[in-house]
Amino acid sequence: MVEQVAHMMVHGEAWTIKDLFVLPNEYVYWSIQIVLYPYMTGLVAGA
Repeated sequence: MVEQVAHMMVHGEAWTIKDLFVLPNEYVYWSIQIVLYPYMTGLVAGA
């Protein structure tokens, strides 16, 4: 029983660490998209 609880806690820690890495990557991706969006739409519109 104690081993199962310890395993769940370790798994929970690994999941939070993984989430901390996912969110900044999404933030950088959307920052780049926001900066490049006017240029992409300008190319499509032929401006």
